Parts: sequence; structure tokens; C-alpha cells
Amino acid sequence: MENIIRHGAARCFVFQGTVLVTGVLMLIVGPLGIGALWTNWVLLVKTLLLFILMGLLSYVHLRLQPKIEALLAETGPHTAVAACQLGSSRIGFGASDWPRSACSS
Repeated sequence: MENIIRHGAARCFVFQGTVLVTGVLMLIVGPLGIGALWTNWVLLVKTLLLFILMGLLSYVHLRLQPKIEALLAETGPHTAVAACQLGSSRIGFGASDWPRSACSS
């Protein structure tokens, strides 16, 4: 499952790039022209949303994913991770609820 998620970003980059290129080509070739990006607010909003999605995907793929992989590389499949190591990222069962013996190492 992790490999599917890890390698899925390339498909997303290809898809988003294809949407961008074909959208711009349709504007250039079509009757509206490229100037419609500035005069048609729907096209402008969709283009801005596409750039926001591309930016978020880039941030997650290039910044967050390597950090997650580094954390997972330190643990094995049967390694117990204490709540004090996870910090506040756990929901409903924080480090304050974890037995102190697990956090003292």
C-alpha cells in the first residue's frame, strides 16, 4: 500500500500538467483566446485552484514525504512507538495519557 501511495505522485503531476497544457491550448485555439483567463472569472478561479493543487502536491511530495519515510525507516513492522515519540499528532490518546515508563527511555 505504501508503494502505491509513494509512486502515485508522478501520476498526479502528469495529470495536472496535462490539464494545464490542454486547457491553455484550448484557450489559444478556441474562440475565447488566452485573454479569457483575465476576463472570465470562472476560468481564472479554476486555473488558480489548479496551481494551488500543484503547489500542495509538490510540498507534500518533496517536503513531507521524505520526513515521513525517514521516520518509518527508523521503525520496523513490529516496533511499538510510544505516544511520547509521536507528540501531539495522535488524536484521542496523547502523551499525557501514556504510561510514564514508556516515555522515560
